[in-house]
Amino acid sequence: MKEHHVDMDESLNRDSGLTRNQFLIWLGQEAAPDKPIFNEMSVFVIPGELDVERFHQAFQSMLDEVDALRTRVIREHGRPRAEILDHLRYESPLLDLSAEEDVEDALDAWALSKVDSAIDLAIRPFDSTLVRLASDRYAWVLLCHQILTDATSMSLVFQRVSDHYLRLDGRDAPSHADAPGFADYIKHQFDDAQTVKHRKREAYWKAKLADPPEPVVFYGGRSTPNTASRRQRVEHSLGPDLSAAVRGFATLDGIRCLSAHLSSYSVYCAALVLYLHKLSGQTRIALGSTWHNRPRSFESTVGLFMVQNPFEVEIEPDDTLRTLIKKVQSEALGTMRHLPYAAGNPGGRAYDVTLNYVKVVLGRFGDWPVEHRWYRPGFGDGSMQLQVHDVAGSQELTISIDFSTEVFSDADRAAMFGHYVACLNALIADPDQQIGSVAMLTDAERTRLEQWNDTVREYPHQATVLELIERQAELRPDAVAASDADEQITYAQLLERVRRLSRRLVAAGAGPGVSVGVLLNRSIDLIVGLLGVVGTGGAYVPLDPAFPRDRLEYMLEDSGARLLLTQMRLADSVRSGDRTVVHVDRLDAPLRDETAVVESVQPAPDGLAYILYTSGSTGRPKGVEISHKALANFLWSMADEPGCTADDTLLAVTTLSFDIAGLELYLPLIVGGHVEIASRECAADGRLLRSRLDVGGITMLQATPATWRMLLDAGWTGTTGLKALVGGEALPPELVQPLL
Repeated sequence: MKEHHVDMDESLNRDSGLTRNQFLIWLGQEAAPDKPIFNEMSVFVIPGELDVERFHQAFQSMLDEVDALRTRVIREHGRPRAEILDHLRYESPLLDLSAEEDVEDALDAWALSKVDSAIDLAIRPFDSTLVRLASDRYAWVLLCHQILTDATSMSLVFQRVSDHYLRLDGRDAPSHADAPGFADYIKHQFDDAQTVKHRKREAYWKAKLADPPEPVVFYGGRSTPNTASRRQRVEHSLGPDLSAAVRGFATLDGIRCLSAHLSSYSVYCAALVLYLHKLSGQTRIALGSTWHNRPRSFESTVGLFMVQNPFEVEIEPDDTLRTLIKKVQSEALGTMRHLPYAAGNPGGRAYDVTLNYVKVVLGRFGDWPVEHRWYRPGFGDGSMQLQVHDVAGSQELTISIDFSTEVFSDADRAAMFGHYVACLNALIADPDQQIGSVAMLTDAERTRLEQWNDTVREYPHQATVLELIERQAELRPDAVAASDADEQITYAQLLERVRRLSRRLVAAGAGPGVSVGVLLNRSIDLIVGLLGVVGTGGAYVPLDPAFPRDRLEYMLEDSGARLLLTQMRLADSVRSGDRTVVHVDRLDAPLRDETAVVESVQPAPDGLAYILYTSGSTGRPKGVEISHKALANFLWSMADEPGCTADDTLLAVTTLSFDIAGLELYLPLIVGGHVEIASRECAADGRLLRSRLDVGGITMLQATPATWRMLLDAGWTGTTGLKALVGGEALPPELVQPLL
């Protein structure tokens, strides 16, 4: 429930006639005046020949006793004021659906429409309808605004009408005439607000609200809507076996806590916290938790006693499911110690997921057992509201979930229940397992993943990227292999330069197990340099000349690089220390004894191709080792899908410090295609990049969404025949259509 900030000390006074909680609900309704977000409706299906006139009399007798339902809330000077009517005459209209072909469908359709009806609080806070389903079957539909009732109060209204119905027939039934009214509770709340205990409770909740966690991120990266949104309710039964298992688990030593109700609640809450943590990866999980908050002296009073307060659990790396349950119970006991107090949810920031565990003890109406159905409006705040209905006498627990359609798709809604049940099962099966080991995939999802991951394909797992390029050079030695702004070379020329560099590097000490730092500008020399290191059997360490000097030197030191391969104009970019420096643009200088140098070294497939360093955003950059086999596997799969052939020319724009640069530089070469290396200036300037694409000849381009956005902002409207690959960042939805 969202509301604006307001000085509640001013609002909580005898003249308003409202509790703090009611005031918060009034504010929430004011924020969405055209949406019935606080409606709640019960449908009591009565399987008997109801005496309609006697029902009307019984309802009126109940209404005469219950001041909450005779209360209207009017607006004066921009603030609410509750006014209790001495007498309110009301007769439930009779709706006859008995002639409908499918009575149950007709009742459900009508109820779904009815629950979205606006309730004018200035007239009364409820609406009641009697529905004839057959001569011996009726439904009593009670629609109430939450500002004056809660779930327990609706059950009390049902019981009072039932008792009056029996007494009007001359039969014994409890009398509720002496029960305190809700106005008495208002006074009780006002008196309590003047106490030291109340001020301590208020300080506790203000501290809770001061540092709210981040909203939970759901499927597809979607999070809480900003305003009241359309709702879709989904109901599931847990089935008799799981229901019995959950109920039994809540009674076990080490799980049982204070009361049966709190014990059961802690299991459902822990499962929900676990689900939200596993789904989002967030460790601070906040819920809006419902508390019945009903003092014993007001057990029979109809009115709004329920409060919904923030409930937060922080998950730590070594937590088990048992410690999670204990944390839930500890938070629950802390909440209970600071009731009654309605903390609210200012601006919807404290939580956007709510949990309500409802234990329903519903008697009979007259002589007939009653089926109780709950309906919620089609609008609401937050992302998701989960309710567990535990009906006395029923073997099965029912889960009702109200989803925001802005956050949850049809598929998401179906997945959520399965994931929640998986979390429940994990709690019951092994409460001592660590949270990190819990998998919430359903059997169907696990099977689907196995099918998706059944991607075994033949690929040249014994070959290195250099060998794959050599095979193409044998097939097409005179085809253009690579180009930059200044030159282009054939496959034969490329391999001749690579082999010459490999010999020079081996002479300088390179070889299997040796790391070589590669600090080169974007040109053909870059490909020659990388493949030259591969030809020695060693591993290259990509070094971007744009990086700060201290970072480059750290990567050289951390990787254990013995050599530095660079260009003359970059010689002063980094201190080489005692490393041997080889200049790729000085290969014409003769070796002292070139005939003594090993012609080439065949790298092992399991050996390292390169060591790529992370960005260091979470600390020091970390080196990630990539083997020849992994690189060949990746390139071969990309050649197959999305596909690359000898007819393709790929424009390489990605810095060598990003792993995807390997795709751009090597993919065209292993299939006999052409790679064109864009200069640093071209890759960073949307206008230059657009100009190059407009010239033509480019059939493939891989870039981040940021680069594609830069291109679009520069006026690029597409290139005929271009295969656009997007990676490296999340793809914003608004970029999808322009790239199709």
